[in-house]
Amino acid sequence: MDAKGRAAIPAALRSTLEVNGAASRVVIALHDRSPCLVGFDPALLSSRATKLTAQADLRTNAGEEVDFNRARLSIGLTETASYDASGRFVLPAFFAMKAKIEKGAALFMGSNEYFEIWNLDVLDADPDVAPQIKEYARFRRAEWSAK
Repeated sequence: MDAKGRAAIPAALRSTLEVNGAASRVVIALHDRSPCLVGFDPALLSSRATKLTAQADLRTNAGEEVDFNRARLSIGLTETASYDASGRFVLPAFFAMKAKIEKGAALFMGSNEYFEIWNLDVLDADPDVAPQIKEYARFRRAEWSAK
């Protein structure tokens, strides 16, 4: 991330967004279990909202309680950012703060329907991250430092 708060989505991840019709937009959210951010295309946000509404309706019809915080966190606590032709976008300040992503390197990693954005130190310290991923992050850090 640069001094202006801009990060760049790697080309491979960007092409996936574009194939899904993102039109140079990415949704940024907090990961629901890990201390990182997630990025995904706006269509996935719409799909998630539809699924959560259906699940809430099922629970209501069954006389069960609905966890409205789940929707607030996964749908409401998101921000959509536009990116340029080289993938640069301004990482929303609240999300950067929550993931401890500051000026310097951030690791983008694809993960199923979304990609993750990590502070390298946070990733390295997380006991739930696989050793191979930590090794990859250390390799990338060394590679970036050599430039």
